[in-house]
Amino acid sequence: MSKCIEIAEKPGGTGSEMIKVLFFLTHLGGGGAEMHFVRLSHELRANGVEPIFATTRGGGAYEPLLQEDVEHIVLPTGGISSGTIRLVRSITPLADLIDRLKPDILCPVLSLTTLPAIVAAKRARHPVQVILSIQNALGSQLANTKQPFRSIQEFFTEQLWRDADGVIALSQGVANEIGQRFPALRTNIKVIYNIGKPTTDELRRAAATEIFPAPPGRMVAVACGRLTKQKNYPAMFAALAQIDARKRPFLRILGTGEDRTELEHLVSELGLSDDVEFLGFRGDVLSFMGAADMFLLSSRWEGFGNVIVEAMAMETAVISTACPHGPDEIITNGVNGVLVPVEEPAQLAKAIEALMANDALREQLAKAGSERADDFNAPKIARQYAKALHDFADQKSIVGAGHAN
Repeated sequence: MSKCIEIAEKPGGTGSEMIKVLFFLTHLGGGGAEMHFVRLSHELRANGVEPIFATTRGGGAYEPLLQEDVEHIVLPTGGISSGTIRLVRSITPLADLIDRLKPDILCPVLSLTTLPAIVAAKRARHPVQVILSIQNALGSQLANTKQPFRSIQEFFTEQLWRDADGVIALSQGVANEIGQRFPALRTNIKVIYNIGKPTTDELRRAAATEIFPAPPGRMVAVACGRLTKQKNYPAMFAALAQIDARKRPFLRILGTGEDRTELEHLVSELGLSDDVEFLGFRGDVLSFMGAADMFLLSSRWEGFGNVIVEAMAMETAVISTACPHGPDEIITNGVNGVLVPVEEPAQLAKAIEALMANDALREQLAKAGSERADDFNAPKIARQYAKALHDFADQKSIVGAGHAN
């Protein structure tokens, strides 16, 4: 097992001078990672870190949630619709931004942003620490990337990640995987879970928001996540199809993605058209979670599982696959949630039926889950991030400045 560093919480501020951290993302919206960093930005300044966001496009759904004192810069990439081309075109303006802002740390978020970020840091004249924020299971993500992009991404990942100054991994499983793949990084991997618990204001708004009702007389299950291979909705639908039609929960799915048409056809083929509702991307996800009887996650892989913690915070019982990585670090099976094997619809169906049949069990799991969610609150996680970022800032960069010249 790789040697990775887990950050202990340090109460209060860091006791050090303010450092400047430039977070680099594609956009501020659409997923749990982006929401995590928006929540994190609200807490960092009080802990000695000035957060700045740079993105390759604007208009993200979470932009309105940024506080006024958090700067957000949209890099000029020529108005291209292709996300890959935007990332390539972001290298020069990102290098220029590093020279202008002179951050202590450049922190690319999500795997795709790491490659242009490292190249930009090499081109910049200002020396900056490059700390990768890895938010997913790298091996699974690469294995499920289509060719030729998979080979290209694997090649450049192997070539460039070794030059990073450090890594913040959002789960121990992700940290172990990176350490095994990149031995030189092992002693500079710090494990910090994401901020999964919504803020007090978010919880208050969710409780006050009315959602349109589900069909009367039916229990409701909610699933949330992009409609992609990773989330494995076919397994969830197969599980529903194994439950007596008179007893099935009504499933509401929140999220968008390239597989939507295919998934809608599958729902029809399985005779589930009256049992599954696709709601698309919504800003009131927490309200739907709170109104549901249970939350379902059928993923093949994750990095952490922010939505698990969000559902727990809304006091909704959770059933999740024990996929790599994250769910089994959040959930203690049978105590604060239920874990089932990956790609086993029969086991998922059995777990759903068990919760539907036992009100006391659902309430017990929901209560224990709510208590577990508090371990992932914003102030606590922000203190851990601030400590890690200050520790990294005290090191000498191995990426350096001007190495691409």
